[in-house]
This record gives sequence, structure tokens and C-alpha cells, in this order.
Amino acid sequence: MSGRAPAVSDIQLDELGSPLARTWSDVATDEVTLADDTSALIGTAPDRALVGTAGVPTPGYTTTVLVIRELDAILVGSSRNPDRIEDLLLATVQMPDGAAAVPDLRGVPRAEAMADLDDVGLLAEVTRVPSLAKGVVVDITPQAGLVMPAGTAIRVGVGS
Repeated sequence: MSGRAPAVSDIQLDELGSPLARTWSDVATDEVTLADDTSALIGTAPDRALVGTAGVPTPGYTTTVLVIRELDAILVGSSRNPDRIEDLLLATVQMPDGAAAVPDLRGVPRAEAMADLDDVGLLAEVTRVPSLAKGVVVDITPQAGLVMPAGTAIRVGVGS
């Protein structure tokens, strides 16, 4: 299962204190109530794309941002079809049974990364990667934020 839908260039999920949130949270200004009665903020940024530099105009793309303070989460997606990405972001908030979002583990010590994956129901496939950052995660595949079936093996590159 891929976290990418047709006409969607990118979608990411992260915590509100993350660099992603610092870049995009100001876009979400309209109040919405999700299906489970959770309050959230949503907004769009025309001609801006998630991939690359947020400030560089990207004609034809719209980035939609969903901020859910109660879950300490931000969901950001870019698409050529803003209605499609908004629908996808709102649906993603309702994590289907048996699925989990890949956490951002870069810079996290190996043991903590393994525990984080276990907490969300994903498995770890650890590989050693030459790096000065010994014992910490330097690479993860698939990328953080993608929604995967529970039990999926996530490749975690740990610096050695």
C-alpha cells in the first residue's frame, strides 16, 4: 500500500513541533470538525508545493494543510487537484484499522526507533550505514508519514 494517490505529488505527516509544522502550519486557518468530532484547522496554499522549497512558486499545484492540535499532528499534501488532496488528508486522519503512519526516525537512537516502530505496529529491518552519526537512524524507507499496513517491515539505516 502506498501513501500516494493519483495526482498527489507528496503527502507528509509529522508532529506540531517539527520543521514541517514550522514551515506550513500558518496555512491552516479554517476550523473544521472531523468525523470523530475532533477539531482541526485546514487551509490551502495555491501555487506552492510540499516537495522542494515551500517559498518557491509551483504553478498548477496547491498545498493543503491540516493541523490537529489534539493529536499533536500536521498533515501536509500537494496536488494538482486541491479537492482530491483535501479529501485524502481528511480521510487519512481516520487511520484505518490495521494501518500505521511511518514515524520520522531520523536522528533517533536505534533502540528508541525500534520501540517507536513497535508502538505503531510496524516492524524494523535494520541495516548498517556508514556514517559519523553512530547508533542513530540516518535513513528510513519508506519515507516518514506514509501510511502502511500494520506489520510492514520498515528499512531503518543506522549509522555505524
